[in-house]
Amino acid sequence: MQETGLNTAPEETGNLPATALVRFNLATMLMEKALLDEAAKSLAEALDIAPGFAAAHDKLGLILQCLGRREEAIAHYECAAKLSPGRPEFRNNLVSALAEQARHLLTVKDLDGAENAVMQALELAPDLVDLYQTLGEIYLAGGEQQKAIEAFYTAVHYGPENVRLWQSLLAHCQSSLSGKQLAALEKDLLTAYEQSPNESLADIATHLILARPEVSTLLSAAADNRQLLTLMFEGKLWPLLDDGLFLRVMESSLLCNWELEQLLTVLRKNLLLPNPNHDPADLAGYIPFLCSLAQLCFSNEYVFYVTEEEQTAVRQLQVFIGDCIGSGSKIPLLRLVILACYQPLHRLPECQLLTSLVDAGGHHEMLQKVFLHQVDEPLAEQRMKRMIPAISPIDALSQQVQDQYEENPYPRWFSMALPVPLPMDKVFSKLFPHLVFPQILNNQQPAILIAGCGTGRHAITTAARFEGARVTAMDLSKASLAYAKRKAEEFGCANITFVQGDILNLDHTEQDFDIIECSGVLHHMASPEEGWRKLLRRLKPGGLMGVALYSTIARRHIAAARNFIAGRNYHPAPDHIRRCRREIAAFTDDQLIRKVMGSRDFYSTSACRDLIFHVQEHTFDLLQIAAIIKGFDLAFLGFQLDAQVLLRYSNRFPDDSTHNSLHLWHLFEQENPDTFAGMYQFWVQRSSE
Repeated sequence: MQETGLNTAPEETGNLPATALVRFNLATMLMEKALLDEAAKSLAEALDIAPGFAAAHDKLGLILQCLGRREEAIAHYECAAKLSPGRPEFRNNLVSALAEQARHLLTVKDLDGAENAVMQALELAPDLVDLYQTLGEIYLAGGEQQKAIEAFYTAVHYGPENVRLWQSLLAHCQSSLSGKQLAALEKDLLTAYEQSPNESLADIATHLILARPEVSTLLSAAADNRQLLTLMFEGKLWPLLDDGLFLRVMESSLLCNWELEQLLTVLRKNLLLPNPNHDPADLAGYIPFLCSLAQLCFSNEYVFYVTEEEQTAVRQLQVFIGDCIGSGSKIPLLRLVILACYQPLHRLPECQLLTSLVDAGGHHEMLQKVFLHQVDEPLAEQRMKRMIPAISPIDALSQQVQDQYEENPYPRWFSMALPVPLPMDKVFSKLFPHLVFPQILNNQQPAILIAGCGTGRHAITTAARFEGARVTAMDLSKASLAYAKRKAEEFGCANITFVQGDILNLDHTEQDFDIIECSGVLHHMASPEEGWRKLLRRLKPGGLMGVALYSTIARRHIAAARNFIAGRNYHPAPDHIRRCRREIAAFTDDQLIRKVMGSRDFYSTSACRDLIFHVQEHTFDLLQIAAIIKGFDLAFLGFQLDAQVLLRYSNRFPDDSTHNSLHLWHLFEQENPDTFAGMYQFWVQRSSE
């Protein structure tokens, strides 16, 4: 919803009695002090004096919505929109309230009321795709499958970049979709993915690919190498290997599915090792597929299992290509891209000469993508690494963690959609619409520290989100920082300064910050509370801090996997990680450990190391976090959570209108143990004194 504040239109205020304006302004001040009931009373008095005061209707609607009085809020939003049809924010607030009401009525099984609310909202915003999703869920709850399919299908067609819509469609309606509808959806998905190749859309693409009947046949054949070879050389693989969506996803994301990984692992092996029954020339048609596979293997840091026979063949291939480079001889394209599926090309001596020694033929564009990812970008990171300044020494307690991320920068990421820049106060009012923040949030150029920025995804998102932001992104690992700096240049983010530093030694810098974000970092420190204390010393009075910590409840399966690794004496080396993953996948009687396979982090070397091989980690529950926050005299503002989770919490604990009771959230998590599988992500505020 959008708060109108004091921005009443001049033509509206010019004809209003002064007493109505006084009560309106008083209500605004009362809202800033979170005195919502008194603010509502003052606005009601303003409307008694001036019933046509549109901004007062809108602001009263906002307050009533915050108080959970949805029907009254909608009535006032309707008045505001009718009185001032030229004010889009009034209409948008009405649509938002109707959508919230629809979801509430769906929860309490008032399906007719929910449908009416959605239909009313669609009259005002016919292209708002979330409304179609809600409509689909209403129809599903009423057993109207065909209507649900039509609603979800419409939503996905209008908003193919909206992952939640895809998830609803595939979860509830995939088996009822026609082949023609599925083909059209895949086309929409490819278009959306080309525009924004993100991880979630890649997962949707993987789901659709796995649902194809011909792919099921190939997955079954992966366990029988002779059968797979027959399918390969009879051309039965082409529906998959020549598929535009499949190749595009391999080029720019991870494929997070064990069955598909096994198929690709066996295919890679068959294309590497010579087969006496087939002419090597028969493999030339596989070059486009191999180029895409090489990019996937580079992205997942060669996490696929490798046999000793393959290791021998790769060493021979590496020597052969190294000799070609040394002698200036032409390198067969097929052999080069096969090698690129097993090791990064930038590790070859004089790798810059590869482009002049390989005849790409008709595959020039695809080969250039491989060279970009495997040669140009890694070499650029090596140059950037030497240029990154250090602002503090690295504490001895942090050395092991630094070593891990120098070897395996985490996470490797590829693309994302940047948020629309907003002023600082608007960002937080959007995050926490039930709360009112003090004046520090009006800072037009907030100084922001990302403490433990890793490979830069979080820092780049923050730099784009906060209008006028000046961001300092700090990490222990220069390898991670170099990756981050390269991605920041790729995204055109010029308002980030990347520095090497240690949270434990922040006393070496005198700069203070309006905002500090520390996501997924403190729990890897020897003393998370000490690290938190060090950060607070650099936070300005009244400043805001975003923190993300591991949940003990949500990470039970991670703890089980870590115990398994310790018992098997596995080490965080690539070959150990590959063997460990294979052993976990072979389990049939330990579903708790196998649950780690559901994490995206299981499907790349650095991420798997971070997930279950980390040198040091702590977990928390919400009562522990509540005690730490109290001990530091911080105000807990709220969690960053999906709207559906917040709605379930509101229905469970309707009296906590601000969603900030950590004790109630603790109860909610016990009842819903996977709620914080992606960490507790929350904001706190330092006292202004």
